[in-house]
Amino acid sequence: MSDFIPTTRDVLRDGEPLMRVRGLNLSDISVLVNRYFSELKLLFSMLQDAPVQEIVPRLLSSDFLVRFVTEVPGFAAVLISMGCDGLYSEAGCAKMPIGIQMRAIELICALTLEDAGGPNALAALLRNLTDRGFQGAAVGRNGAAKSSEATGRPFLM
Repeated sequence: MSDFIPTTRDVLRDGEPLMRVRGLNLSDISVLVNRYFSELKLLFSMLQDAPVQEIVPRLLSSDFLVRFVTEVPGFAAVLISMGCDGLYSEAGCAKMPIGIQMRAIELICALTLEDAGGPNALAALLRNLTDRGFQGAAVGRNGAAKSSEATGRPFLM
């Protein structure tokens, strides 16, 4: 049995490939949510009552993006490092010029959304998981199960 090979795209610098990135998987998203839970909870409260078809436009709004960059400044570096499978460290990604960071994020997001069937499909999937109360046992660092009530977070988070 062979391993799954994700779709990748090259981030270019002066027309030459700088790094190859892939879309995020559930483990990546879970790590991001756990690491930035408080900040993301605050930001995504802006989307709480949005119909599925309005989630992506609201995510792309200047108000949301400005608040996101302000509230979670290290998120971009972590996202890029994950998307290039650690080829560049978080510290290295944080030092990249904004143009390269934005191209990398754009490609990582596009690949994540394409594999999910588009932004509305991904938003619906995530909303469906959380609306159903997908709260099971979360696993602690020592491997012991913790209830979602103990963590205050849904299973995936």
